[in-house]
Amino acid sequence: MPILPTGHRVKVVPNWICEILSPSTKRQDRKDKMPLYAHYGVQYAWLTDPVERTLEVYRLNGNIWVEVGRSSMLPQIHSGIPVLRSCCLSSSARSSGS
Repeated sequence: MPILPTGHRVKVVPNWICEILSPSTKRQDRKDKMPLYAHYGVQYAWLTDPVERTLEVYRLNGNIWVEVGRSSMLPQIHSGIPVLRSCCLSSSARSSGS
């Protein structure tokens, strides 16, 4: 059984993050958080915008975020929660196997 941390912070860097953008924090998520995630080596990031109904997919290349896909196919279901049907990756992402 793993030992749980005793402090208030977990010191593990995730491979992937997903930010749910809101009108009040959209700028902060893009301008402040994305560079912070890159600094710590998070490899993949999804930015979802439920108002615009979009998904942007990024991967870290060195210390630069590269957009590998974008989709505007986030339909809303009866509960109002967006559901991802598919992510339309760019042709360069498909050909490179990313």
